[in-house]
Amino acid sequence: AINPTLTSAFELQTKLAAVKTPKKQLIEAAENVIKSTQKDGNTNIEKHYELAVLYYQERDYDAATFALDKYLEKKPMDMPASFLKAACEHKLKKDGPATQL
Repeated sequence: AINPTLTSAFELQTKLAAVKTPKKQLIEAAENVIKSTQKDGNTNIEKHYELAVLYYQERDYDAATFALDKYLEKKPMDMPASFLKAACEHKLKKDGPATQL
């Protein structure tokens, strides 16, 4: 078990899992990093983008859009994130703000 106050341990767990782990386990590890950083009050917004990419790779476009919304709240003009959100909107057959942008 990992001590929940050690956020760097969760980040290392994510990197190690990326080597040869199915995406679902990577998603779980990334979610744990986000939860642990939120408890500390040091929200790492970049983790939301990483989580969105993993969701997109798993073809869970709704979850990817949700993670991107969290990310874009803090960085509204991030073009790679906006492009990824537009790709999710396209896959969901929804014309949203990212598609219009």
